[in-house]
Amino acid sequence: MGVKFMIQILKNSIDLLASRFVNVLAQLGIVVLVSRRLGPDVFGEFAFLNAVVMTGIVAANFGLDTYMVRDISRDDSRGNGLIWAIFKFKTVSSVIVIGAIFVLFRYVLDTRSISNLLTLLSVTICLNSLSQSLWFYGDAFNRFRIHAFLWGGANLFRLGFIWLLLSYRNNLVMVVYAIILAEMVNLVISYATVKAKFNIKPVPIPLHELATLLKKSYPMALIFILSVLYFRIDLIMLKLATTAKAVGYYAASLRIVEFIGIIPGTIYMAAFPVLSKDYVHDQQAFYAGARKSLLMLGPIALFMALFVYFLSPGIIGILYGPAFSASAEILRIMTGVIFLIFFSGYFAYFHMAMGNEKLVAAILIVATLFKTLSNYFLIPGYGPVGSAFAALFSESVIVVLYIIPLLLWVRSQKHPAPPVEVVADERS
Repeated sequence: MGVKFMIQILKNSIDLLASRFVNVLAQLGIVVLVSRRLGPDVFGEFAFLNAVVMTGIVAANFGLDTYMVRDISRDDSRGNGLIWAIFKFKTVSSVIVIGAIFVLFRYVLDTRSISNLLTLLSVTICLNSLSQSLWFYGDAFNRFRIHAFLWGGANLFRLGFIWLLLSYRNNLVMVVYAIILAEMVNLVISYATVKAKFNIKPVPIPLHELATLLKKSYPMALIFILSVLYFRIDLIMLKLATTAKAVGYYAASLRIVEFIGIIPGTIYMAAFPVLSKDYVHDQQAFYAGARKSLLMLGPIALFMALFVYFLSPGIIGILYGPAFSASAEILRIMTGVIFLIFFSGYFAYFHMAMGNEKLVAAILIVATLFKTLSNYFLIPGYGPVGSAFAALFSESVIVVLYIIPLLLWVRSQKHPAPPVEVVADERS
């Protein structure tokens, strides 16, 4: 069963890696295009807008895509009804999130033009969250190639529109318009593709089913909202406490960490449906598959961390140019984060496959609070360098918190509790 698990993971990973390679190139193109055309200050503003909207997308998603993959992989007859229930749920949740962003940042930001751009870009929260459900739908049936095709195409469209509109007028407004247009096109193409492949059909969804969906998915929602907040809180706090240029320097190094995070993220996504199924039907295969995946991650994590550490100045220079030379020091500190994220994300998916969403959420709450406090104390004195250290300390904490319950679980598997011996009552 372990061999079968690894073959399935390999097939899924190849499909996802193909799309992620395209995504890396597309996202890298966007970062290079915007940073070189607009400079560190405006790139910092762009990074802030992107951080807020990405947090909003995850909040609107409400963890439903991972919930959908896990449940359909166990019972595929639920597919059509569940995808339409999720569509309706996400439409409502997107409107709520967009309204919350408008109210919150309208009075927090000191620049009205950035506030207006944030409100405009928030439209993509609804468009992107619906598209993502369509991408993940095929994962539940182990057809990762559909996800790969749609996801890769989405980022290519985004890059193409940004390049086109920046050629017309070189400012941040054009970037925002380009992203909105790309998300519209992506949603239409994603729906048409999934409808053709799986013949999904609209079905009426009673309100009580949406309430049931809310009740079942809220632990995963909390996990993903906290997760994106955990990875974006430093950018938001830097924006509120320092300059746009400082945000730009930090964002440049953070984007490289996120690009490399695509590698372990691919393995998590490929393994999750198989792990979820094995945990229910064959726990021995579940344990063996998880162990082999971790052994695969270790050497890759070490190589990537060392590679980036020694080549940080060159990487920053090639991608962003001399205007971003201050990002090299930040990136070197973040190489520790690169090593740790190979494991923290996998541990989270491992727990979710076991149904331990509440444990993952609790760990993320602790880690997010720790990171927020670390940034609060380190940013005033050290700026973006302080945020880099806060990220390193926080990632170390989160890995330790994930490992402790896993070690306890492994120990319980090796030394199960002895059966309870029933002793007859002598008085009977």
